[in-house]
Amino acid sequence: MYSSLLFGEICTLVKDKVRVDDPAMKCIELEHIESNAHKVTGFTSTNETKSQKTKFEKDDVLFGKCRPYLRKSWLATFDAACSTEIWALRANPRWIAPEFLHFIIQSERFSQHANITSGTKMPRADWKHVKEFPVTVPSLEEQRRIAGILSTWEKAINAYDRLIALKEKQRAGIISMLIDGDAVTGEIRSFGDLVMQHKEKTTENNQYPVLTSSRNGIMLQSDYYSNGNVASKDNTGYNVVPRGFFTYRHMSDDLVFKFNINNICDKGIVSTLYPVFSAKEGVVNSHWLKLILNHGQDFMRYSAAQKQGGSRTYLYFKSLSKLKIRVPGISYQNRVSDLISVWDGEIKALEKKRDLLKKQKQGLMQQLLA
Repeated sequence: MYSSLLFGEICTLVKDKVRVDDPAMKCIELEHIESNAHKVTGFTSTNETKSQKTKFEKDDVLFGKCRPYLRKSWLATFDAACSTEIWALRANPRWIAPEFLHFIIQSERFSQHANITSGTKMPRADWKHVKEFPVTVPSLEEQRRIAGILSTWEKAINAYDRLIALKEKQRAGIISMLIDGDAVTGEIRSFGDLVMQHKEKTTENNQYPVLTSSRNGIMLQSDYYSNGNVASKDNTGYNVVPRGFFTYRHMSDDLVFKFNINNICDKGIVSTLYPVFSAKEGVVNSHWLKLILNHGQDFMRYSAAQKQGGSRTYLYFKSLSKLKIRVPGISYQNRVSDLISVWDGEIKALEKKRDLLKKQKQGLMQQLLA
């Protein structure tokens, strides 16, 4: 037997607030919920934050209302507090099991409905709209059976996540040894001697595909903002990134700078906040240079030294050019590049298998939650 209900009938929005006076209470911030993975990667304590928090309980479902297209959700496994940018949703035991509620929130239909938002630069899901989302729910016994089937896929996905994390940890150790190890020798050179800045800019709107350079790599902006949002309506005057060229965001709030290489289109464009440069052919291997910039101790120490007060650190290309790094021979760079490429290939193969499981899970959800 199925019941046709509204989302606001099967769950309630938790409004219990907590003050920051309990150092033992865990606090989940938006950045602690992994996008589209439905799990948390950490927490802080409430006394480390200054704003009011929402108090939630085990089996509540957390959903990131800020930028809902990131699809951040988690079925709570303990009592704690969370940011007010996160909804804590409590299942109505008359109609729905918590685990089934979580799978509804993961569904494509719910995501599309939640992405009808308020705000533009920082869109937020609107509870007045989301609570009217129509749902069809089976009996509680059937819900638990369906949740059990979907959990099988979820466990397999999590197993691949753990294997990928282990591979990435091993990769990081090898990179550290190969670029910063005591056995690495070479000439100390200025970064500006190894690269060439590229200053080409667009002369018309949408002249080339718009790229997003993020900590997860480089991608088309249309793929990054799955709800169709774009950073700017007019991109005339943007920096052009030819294939094989580097780009990075020249400011950081946490001293982390991520350097990416455009390998997805012949020419793409990025905001003027993102300098563009290329490695000098025959002088330095692009892949090796990317490893130095994203993992090397020389760069980490140099970027930390650029902080001059305030919460944000700026690293303009002119400053980056003064970075001093140890540069081994090109043959050594090529061997390092080839070795790490093998590891990258193994990780990509695991990610492909995991992503296939995610796709299968979404297909099952469409069938079982319809």
